[in-house]
Order: sequence, then structure tokens, then C-alpha cells
Amino acid sequence: MLYKGETIPRQRHVVTWTFVALAEAYKADRDVGLSEDEAKRVNRLLHWIPKGKSADEVDGSFLTEVVSKKRWPNGTSSASRHREVVGVAKAIRSFGASKGWCKHPSDYPKSPPYKGEIEWLDPDEFLRLQAAVPPDLASFMLFLVSTGPRAGEGVEVDRANFRYGWITIVQTKIGGEKRLVQLFPRAREVVLRQIAGGPREGRLFPTVDGTRLPDGTEQSKKVVNCYLRQAAERCRIRKAVTLKLFRSTWTSWHLCVFHDIILTQNVGVWKSMPVVLRHYAGLMPPEMAPDIAKIWGLDLSDLTRWRTPGKFAPVPLGGQRPAHGGGHRSS
Repeated sequence: MLYKGETIPRQRHVVTWTFVALAEAYKADRDVGLSEDEAKRVNRLLHWIPKGKSADEVDGSFLTEVVSKKRWPNGTSSASRHREVVGVAKAIRSFGASKGWCKHPSDYPKSPPYKGEIEWLDPDEFLRLQAAVPPDLASFMLFLVSTGPRAGEGVEVDRANFRYGWITIVQTKIGGEKRLVQLFPRAREVVLRQIAGGPREGRLFPTVDGTRLPDGTEQSKKVVNCYLRQAAERCRIRKAVTLKLFRSTWTSWHLCVFHDIILTQNVGVWKSMPVVLRHYAGLMPPEMAPDIAKIWGLDLSDLTRWRTPGKFAPVPLGGQRPAHGGGHRSS
């Protein structure tokens, strides 16, 4: 029964997209800005989604079935499988929900805890490995162990992202968010050498052993990882030495030198502190701090200037920004 002046509220009609159409819109959206690796993950997931299936029908139970049916390479962890399927689908549906094209995903399974053993390089292993690779790869290794990017992020670091002693790393795993990292002295020297006399844009480390890396991120990772594994065999380092190893090495080294879990979490842009505590705290003996500081070019008696979390655009220490437009070379 309606009283005078009342009206029947109009129900909002929501048109639900098919998941495939939603995924294509997700890839094409400029604000999303997918990397090459992320776009490939979307395409791999679409192989398992029927074209007429609506986005709302791609729910938790359906994705769990996809994970169980899909063939995985030997050694693929449950967390990697979850990220490859559930993580990608959740990003697509969250994008659609923000546009009003589907419901927000609420029943997706959570990522399983990582049960593997975290590996890392100690300073002696790093120096031995660095001496066994070509000079351009040795410089790249020093950059990786000083900044802690993920494998694809390190390969794709752009020389145009160097400003006033800081480097901007685009995080492919977190939707293209940007992470600012203050370069330690020796890493800063490496970056300055790389950009000296070169183009203003492009990969910061484009070659290995003088040979230009392939354009694709995955292909480049394979080439670099091949060199690293061969060097590890020559050095008799019995660890899975790949680009991925340098992020865990950087994290354990950072905790060893600075003794500050919150700082390490902020600089590394980890999702939560328990991740850092569970996987990395206590890995590196404190006696190794002087050797780590020597590799980074730090003075352990004065670490104050290096305790700045890299979340916002920095102002150069001890002064204002240069008056010019700010090229990619440091003052």
C-alpha cells in the first residue's frame, strides 16, 4: 500500500557480462595498464573459460575445478597455482564490479600458505657468483640485490625512472603500482654507468654478455636465468639461482642490516608484516651485516639517511629539487 507522495522505488538493472568479454575489456582498459606477463596470464585463464559463461558464474567452486584440471609444470606450488587462476579471475571480476558490470567476487578461495623453503645467497656466495658472470650481468646482479625487485620487474626497469638517486620499479604483481627505492651508493654508481651516454628511455639492463635480450619479459628472464644457473654450477652453489632468488636475498639482507621489520615491509612493499616475519626474519646471521654493507657501499655507523620508506616521490637529501625539468641523470 502506498501513501500519498510515495513512489515505487525503481530497481537498478545490472547487465552481467560474459567473463570472456569482461576480460577483454580489462586488458584494453588504459587505467589498468597490464604488463606483457599479466596479459599472458589472462589469456591462459581464458583458455579454460567457456565463451558464453557469465562473469558471475565464474565463482570459487568453478575456479577450484579449473585449478584441479589444469596441467601444471612439475614443482609448481599451490600458491603459484592459486595466483595463476584465482588471482587473475579476482582482478578481472573486481574490475567489472567497479564498473557495475558484474557482482564483486566474495566466495573465492584464499591463497594457501607457502610451505616451501626460502632460499637466499649469503655475501660470499653472491660475490663468487658475481665473479663468474659477464660484467653486464654482474652489474645487473648488484642492482637486484640492492633493490629487491621481482624477476620480471627487474628485467623491465626503465632508465627513464631514475631520479635524484631513486629508482621507480613498476610492480607487475600488484596491478602496475609504482615502488620507489632509494639506491645504495654502489647500486647508484651502477645505474649512472648504465645511463651515461645512452638513450633517455628503454631497459636499464638491456644486454647479457654483450648480447641484447629478447623484447618479451618471459624470454628475457629465461636467458638471464640460464646464465645464472650455469654460473652457479661453476661456483658449486647448490641453490636454485634464478632472478627470483635476488628478492628473497635482498629481503633477508635488509633485515640483517637495518633490524627493522616495518622498514623492510614498507621498502619492499610487502602485503603484510606476517609475510616478512614468517619467511625472512632470522634467515641471515647478524655477523654478516658488515659484509652486506660493504657490497651495498654503506657505513653501518650511519644508516639514518637510508631509513626512508620509498612510497612517495622523494626530495633530494640536503636540498630542494633542481630548478630544471628533472632529467634522468643524477646531480
